[in-house]
Amino acid sequence: MQALTKGFMIVLPIISACWTAIVTAAPVIESFDRFELNWTSMKIRFYGESTVASSNKGYSEAEKAAIEDGILYALTSLTNVRAEKGLGQGYKNLPNDFTKQSYLFNTSYYADGRVRTEMESSLVKALDLGGQNYLAEDQQSQPTDATAVLVNVRGLKGPRMLSGIYSTDGELLHDSGGVMKASYRKNALGKWFYRNSGELKAFSGANASTIEGQYSGGRLLVNKADWDNVKKTHQKLLEESKVAFILYGSGKNLGQ
Repeated sequence: MQALTKGFMIVLPIISACWTAIVTAAPVIESFDRFELNWTSMKIRFYGESTVASSNKGYSEAEKAAIEDGILYALTSLTNVRAEKGLGQGYKNLPNDFTKQSYLFNTSYYADGRVRTEMESSLVKALDLGGQNYLAEDQQSQPTDATAVLVNVRGLKGPRMLSGIYSTDGELLHDSGGVMKASYRKNALGKWFYRNSGELKAFSGANASTIEGQYSGGRLLVNKADWDNVKKTHQKLLEESKVAFILYGSGKNLGQ
């Protein structure tokens, strides 16, 4: 657990208010008990708990035990989430890489001796599809005057880890091979938003390009001519994964 970087620490007798922003905002979130996937920030949040009594060495050791508890819980949950989404177990170093990218952003101490550590890690890394190729550094396109590519996704109630975008007749139009490695590791093929949300407006900017999409047969399908036009005029945005997939839900967090 030494690879875990530590954020800040707040001593409170009750649960920290750091989660308030998640509740009051409208990101696309799937919740699984102590574990949540935020498809708008592309982050995973989870927490661990311990007690001073169980550590026998005070709050400092209880905090370390809570970190370990949270990491082990997250890794177990990842197995279940990946299976539910049909992603398999992932590559062999996934547990180690996930742990290295985990970040402790808050610790809460309770009057009864409990300690809770709240942590965050990369959703893209956790749900890694494996075997991706990426765009070479010397193949980048020229900047575009557009601010984002928006894809209205019909036929889906919740987000997906997309392996590609296809034409309506099954041709692969876009995958990780068209995205810079650093951009893919941050956003995958794109982030997920609810329409009319503040998060979408902040991400899309003032000059976004919009196309229609349909999720069917396990694939995101778009009109080939529409996609070719986006690629021709705004390819830089695709390379930087400046893409928003827009759900037509109510904006209520999933899994609750």
